[in-house]
Amino acid sequence: MAQNGHPVRTTLRWLLWLWPHVLVLPVMFFVFTGLHESAHALAVVAQGGEVLEISIIPSTQAYGYIRYQFPENSNASFWFVSVAPYLMWLGFMSLTSVIAFIRKWNWWIGSTLFIWGYLCPWLDIYLHWTTFQMGDRGPLSDFAHAFDRPTSLGWVLWATISTIVAVWGYVLQRRLYQKHQLPLISYILLVILVGSAILAGFG
Repeated sequence: MAQNGHPVRTTLRWLLWLWPHVLVLPVMFFVFTGLHESAHALAVVAQGGEVLEISIIPSTQAYGYIRYQFPENSNASFWFVSVAPYLMWLGFMSLTSVIAFIRKWNWWIGSTLFIWGYLCPWLDIYLHWTTFQMGDRGPLSDFAHAFDRPTSLGWVLWATISTIVAVWGYVLQRRLYQKHQLPLISYILLVILVGSAILAGFG
């Protein structure tokens, strides 16, 4: 892909290359929801708890949920159960970063690694963290269970970590996409558009 031309046109051409990933998006939605809820379940079972129900069917309250219980007088960490999926996603993102620099990958493998191993795991963290910081303290909010209520420090961490993820994402996409990589201006434009669209959805 040429590295010159208008940033908007360059970004649109880059997005058109991703059409195979768009086709599998409905399936991957349930895969990611299943992984998310399974991480909760594993954190429960690992601490001696019992999973009563698990669902990956989206509702008006959440994309999925899990019901569980621990034995009476258990010392289990409910915090760990709440944050388990996000720790898993950070592991996915870290592993993707390592794999990206093991060798050079072709376009399809590179785009698959970037989208499903880095971008989508971060989006799950970003969506849940952002809704919490904006006041979601509902019964199915993982972050509300783990951190009780949003704080000013939470916003500072949110902004700092989001920036780090975006900057490292640019480095990764340069490595994984090689000649199809997005120029810096187009990448910044894409980040702004996606971030603004997500934040607008919470308005």
